[in-house]
Parts: sequence; C-alpha cells; structure tokens
Amino acid sequence: MLFHWSYITGMSLMLMLGALAACAAYVASAHAALGARERRLQRFDCGHFDLYVGPEFAANVELQAEFLSRQLVAATSSRAA
Repeated sequence: MLFHWSYITGMSLMLMLGALAACAAYVASAHAALGARERRLQRFDCGHFDLYVGPEFAANVELQAEFLSRQLVAATSSRAA
C-alpha cells in the first residue's frame, strides 16, 4: 500500500531523500504534487538508511534543525501579531 500524500495541505513539510533508495523517484514526484504551504525536498547521494549514519547523518540533522527553527520562529511571530 502506497502512502497517500493528498491529505497534506496547509502545513510545512521537509523530506530527506536518499536518492539511491528504491522509492526515490516515487517520493520525489509525490512531493512535487503536494499542497503543502512550504515544501522542501532535500536529496542526498546515498541510500535510504545512509541518512542515519556517517557524514550524511550530520548534514541531515543540520538541515532538519534549520527547517524546524524557521518554522518555530514563523509560528511564534504569527501568534504575537
């Protein structure tokens, strides 16, 4: 059963994609069709599980932290206004 992306609307989404993973082409095309408020697809030249170890892991975590920080600042700013 494939994941249905159609319900993801009005929110921000960041996907980390190991471009050598078997599902990479499907994930990239589904991500492009999302109705997300902000969407970011970050590709790494590695397999799926390589994102959790080695040099790809450090880059993965850094990019996710930056994305989350930006989302939190935006959410706090909109509540203060």
